[in-house]
Amino acid sequence: MRHFRTETRLDLDGHGGPVWTQFATRRLVADGIIGQPLADALVAECDRRIAAGTLYGFNPFVTAIAQRP
Repeated sequence: MRHFRTETRLDLDGHGGPVWTQFATRRLVADGIIGQPLADALVAECDRRIAAGTLYGFNPFVTAIAQRP
């Protein structure tokens, strides 16, 4: 492994929250995990929190770069 790094991204202003909420809820609906009414409610809640200035979005992720031997 040539490179491995963990990162976190905090979203308090809605600079990514709506995109990830819509992406995740679409997938959950497509996989039959939740229904469309819940997906719509989660997206609306994200929008409401952005408008109210109370959004707290936390996105952990990792970056890994490997090289073939």
